[in-house]
Amino acid sequence: MIIGNAGSHGINAAIYASPKYDPIEDFVPISMVYSAPNIFVASKGLALKSLNDLIALAKTRNGKFSYASGGIGSSAHLNAEYLRYLADFSATHVPYRGATLGLNDLIAGHVDFMAGNLPPALELIKSGKIDALAVTSAARSKLLPEVPTVAESGFPGYETTAWFGLLAPKAMPRAIVEKLHAAVEQACQAPAMTDRLVGLGGDVVCNSPEAFAARIKADVERWKKVVAAARIQIN
Repeated sequence: MIIGNAGSHGINAAIYASPKYDPIEDFVPISMVYSAPNIFVASKGLALKSLNDLIALAKTRNGKFSYASGGIGSSAHLNAEYLRYLADFSATHVPYRGATLGLNDLIAGHVDFMAGNLPPALELIKSGKIDALAVTSAARSKLLPEVPTVAESGFPGYETTAWFGLLAPKAMPRAIVEKLHAAVEQACQAPAMTDRLVGLGGDVVCNSPEAFAARIKADVERWKKVVAAARIQIN
């Protein structure tokens, strides 16, 4: 089995010219386990109050606006491109070898914004080192209830999360899939597991194999549209 994520079973199918596996056809989903929002954050020096402030500022900069990510094809990269695709503004992508380096340069003001995972950004937001503008999930985060969603900020339907889930080879018999799903569901009800995962900034999911499969398919379709519009591809 494998723990897949929004990159391995969503973004990769869109961004690689010749992927060596099909995230839909080569696997059978057992259960998504955990999901956490990404969050748009901005350099403190810009003094931005909302996502629309960021977009308005970017449109005045004539391309002299930048965003960090943990690398080409990362969720931070694609989330920012998704927003650019919807809001129609220019910004230069500055990829780093990991999100932490990108966040460090955001704090220093070397880049203007980022759409990183919530857990690593949370303490920086709470300590006032960067400004939180919007979360990418369908609902607001319980950890930052005052921060609106991207959808609430004027982009209905925008919804992405950093998720993790259990998958198996396509040939696994249905009876075993059901048994494994029941075991995952039971584990997700354990207080120690729930407390640990929620403490990381997200939610325990533990959905059905069918619901998980539908999410993977929807993610692949979404990212293919964004990647085509942004003309991103890794050979």
